[in-house]
Amino acid sequence: MIKHLHADLVNLGYEGFNNRAAAFAREWRDDRQIKVQTQDVGH
Repeated sequence: MIKHLHADLVNLGYEGFNNRAAAFAREWRDDRQIKVQTQDVGH
Protein backbone atom coordinates (compact mmCIF):
# COMPACT_ATOMS: atom_id res chain seq x y z
CA MET A 1 0.00 0.00 0.00
CA ILE A 2 2.80 2.44 0.84
CA LYS A 3 4.41 1.90 -2.56
CA HIS A 4 1.09 2.72 -4.24
CA LEU A 5 0.69 5.81 -2.08
CA HIS A 6 4.19 6.98 -2.98
CA ALA A 7 3.56 6.33 -6.69
CA ASP A 8 0.35 8.37 -6.52
CA LEU A 9 2.18 11.19 -4.75
CA VAL A 10 4.95 11.17 -7.37
CA ASN A 11 2.30 11.41 -10.08
CA LEU A 12 0.98 14.50 -8.29
CA GLY A 13 4.44 16.10 -8.24
CA TYR A 14 5.87 14.85 -4.92
CA GLU A 15 9.65 14.70 -5.10
CA GLY A 16 10.33 13.18 -1.70
CA PHE A 17 11.52 9.71 -0.88
CA ASN A 18 9.39 6.63 -0.30
CA ASN A 19 10.68 6.24 3.27
CA ARG A 20 9.29 9.68 4.18
CA ALA A 21 5.91 8.77 2.71
CA ALA A 22 6.00 5.51 4.67
CA ALA A 23 6.87 7.35 7.90
CA PHE A 24 3.95 9.72 7.36
CA ALA A 25 1.59 6.80 6.74
CA ARG A 26 2.76 5.04 9.94
CA GLU A 27 2.28 8.19 12.00
CA TRP A 28 -1.18 8.75 10.51
CA ARG A 29 -2.17 5.13 11.16
CA ASP A 30 -0.96 5.28 14.76
CA ASP A 31 -2.81 8.56 15.41
CA ARG A 32 -5.96 7.10 13.86
CA GLN A 33 -5.78 4.00 16.04
CA ILE A 34 -5.42 6.13 19.17
CA LYS A 35 -8.45 8.22 18.19
CA VAL A 36 -10.55 5.12 17.55
CA GLN A 37 -9.51 3.58 20.88
CA THR A 38 -10.29 6.82 22.70
CA GLN A 39 -13.75 7.01 21.11
CA ASP A 40 -14.50 3.41 22.10
CA VAL A 41 -13.69 4.16 25.75
CA GLY A 42 -16.13 7.09 25.82
CA HIS A 43 -19.13 5.00 24.71
